[in-house]
Amino acid sequence: MSNEKFGIGFVIGVGIGAIVGAAIGLLTAPKSGAETREDIEQYYGVAKDKATAYAAIAQEKGEVVVEKGKEYFAKAQEKGAEVIEKGKEAIAKYKAKDAEAAEEELTVVEEG
Repeated sequence: MSNEKFGIGFVIGVGIGAIVGAAIGLLTAPKSGAETREDIEQYYGVAKDKATAYAAIAQEKGEVVVEKGKEYFAKAQEKGAEVIEKGKEAIAKYKAKDAEAAEEELTVVEEG
């Protein structure tokens, strides 16, 4: 997961660096004001399109991560409910003076 974050961050950083570099190049180039403004508008359009594409990719990946998180949470919740139920059963057996059966239940819970 951290490699994905690094990869996305790196790509975004390279994109931003390219945009800033292009803007500095345009502003320092020996062109007329009208030509420079036209170039800036053109680069702005390209940058906007790329930013929109990156945002869509990030949203898709975020949705996948959220869904995985929901799945893991549901599984953990299910397992927790099972452990609680077995613990309750073990306590009930112990209270009924069936200590041997309770120890077996607790052993199963510890191993599971």
